[in-house]
Amino acid sequence: MQEMFECSQELRAEAFRKGAKERNYTFTINEAKREAEFVKVQQKRKELFDEAEDSREFEFKKAQQQRESEIQANERKREVDFFKSEVEKNVRASEERDERAQQFQSIMSKLQQRCIDNEGGRLKELELLGEELMT
Repeated sequence: MQEMFECSQELRAEAFRKGAKERNYTFTINEAKREAEFVKVQQKRKELFDEAEDSREFEFKKAQQQRESEIQANERKREVDFFKSEVEKNVRASEERDERAQQFQSIMSKLQQRCIDNEGGRLKELELLGEELMT
């Protein structure tokens, strides 16, 4: 009986070791699966983060290009406006110069006419004076 008991104990111990080995094996496999899943999830998170970062960087560059484009457009508009105002100033100055030249010509014509009229009157006076002296 003692022998049977010892045999039974050995069988139980063997069964316990075998069960412990199987549980350890199952635990190790499950742990490896969980670790593989965790690595996949982490990789997916990293990919999503990288995509989001790339997207943010793209949006930032796009916005920066838009701002630069707007700044350049504003600078071009200011230049065009400046040149338009300069052209208008030059046109006005040219018109004023032409007007002053016309006024000058008008005044000169009047002065010349007055001189001619005055000279004509003096000439008549001299002619009359000459006639008187001759008579």
